[in-house]
Amino acid sequence: MLFRSLACKSDCALYPNDDPKARGEIDQWMDYAAHHVRANMGKILFNKIIAPMLDVPVDEKSITEGQDNLNASLPAIDGVLSNSDYIAGDKLTIADTAMLAAMEPFEMIGYDIADFKNISKWRTRNMGESWYKNVHAHYGAEMNG
Repeated sequence: MLFRSLACKSDCALYPNDDPKARGEIDQWMDYAAHHVRANMGKILFNKIIAPMLDVPVDEKSITEGQDNLNASLPAIDGVLSNSDYIAGDKLTIADTAMLAAMEPFEMIGYDIADFKNISKWRTRNMGESWYKNVHAHYGAEMNG
């Protein structure tokens, strides 16, 4: 993942070079975000948003599979966040930014996270942070031309 490469090269506090155990935990959650959240989110996003825009058939089975897999994967994240303000460790890391990015389309695809109260609280808190707002102000401007 690009996050990891950039963080390694810049000696970033969000991915500590001097703590292999912390990096292992961060890696674990970044991989979880990619394989369990983003991959399933992609199935839903493509079929609910992109396929209709491209006038290609929607695969309802893929939507159901993505939703079922998210429903199975999110409790692990919600559980971690029941005891911590962060995904990996006791401070913000690139695991949090990767997971937040993977969950970004929830509202767009109409995925209700009400049952995952800790994820909801964590997302709301992070989305209110200046680093998140700054990224999205820039990203939004880029996307709007």
